Amino acid sequence: MKTSEKITWLLFAIVVVAVYLFALDLPLLGPDEPRYSQVAREMFERGDWITTTLGGFNWFEKPALLYWLQISFYKLFGVSEFSARLGSALFGLGTIGSMFLLGKSVTAGSRRTDDTGRDHVSTEDQNPALPYWLFLITASSIGLIAFARGASFDIILTFPVTASLVSFFVYDHSPKTTSVKSYMPLIAFYVFIGIALIGKGLVGIVFPFAIVAFYYLLR
Repeated sequence: MKTSEKITWLLFAIVVVAVYLFALDLPLLGPDEPRYSQVAREMFERGDWITTTLGGFNWFEKPALLYWLQISFYKLFGVSEFSARLGSALFGLGTIGSMFLLGKSVTAGSRRTDDTGRDHVSTEDQNPALPYWLFLITASSIGLIAFARGASFDIILTFPVTASLVSFFVYDHSPKTTSVKSYMPLIAFYVFIGIALIGKGLVGIVFPFAIVAFYYLLR
C-alpha cells in the first residue's frame, strides 16, 4: 500500500476515534443507561467493587465488568455521563481493532498442510487492503456505533467475544511450533472468553465455544 494511502487510512482512523468519543456527555438515555450508571455510582461512593446495589438494595441482575469500567473512569474523570460511557466506547474501538487484526492475519498468510503433514504458511492471493476494509465496515456499522456510545452490556460482550474468535483464527492459521509465542493467540482466546464471562455471564462462554465447535464440525 502506498504511503499516501496509509496516511489517508490513518486520518480516517483518527476520525473514527473522534466519532466514537464525541459528545459522550449527552444525557443518559432510556431506562438502562441511568440504571447501570447509578449502580456504578453507588459502588463508587461506598468504595465497594464487589456488591452491586440499586437504590441501596442488592441488585445482582448483571455481571460487574461494566460497573468496574464506570467506577474506574469515575475515579479518573469524576462522576459524569462521559465517564459512564467511556468504557463502552473503548470496547467498541477494541472491536474495530480486532477486525483490523483479523485482516492483518489473513493477509500475512494462512496455514496449509503439505504432503508430509507439516504446516506451512501460504500468502497466495491475499489482498493487502483487506484489514483496512474490515476496519471501515466495522467502524461504520450503525449497531456498533449505537451500542459503543452508550453504557451498554452488549458492547461489553461484543468486544471480548470478537477478540476471542480473532485470537482463535490467528492460532488456527499459524504454523505450530514448540515455542510459547506460537501459543499466545490460544492463550488470548481463553483470556478474552474470561473477560466475556464477567462482561455478560455464561453467554460469553457459550458463543465462542459453540462457534469453534461448528467450525471444526464443518471443516
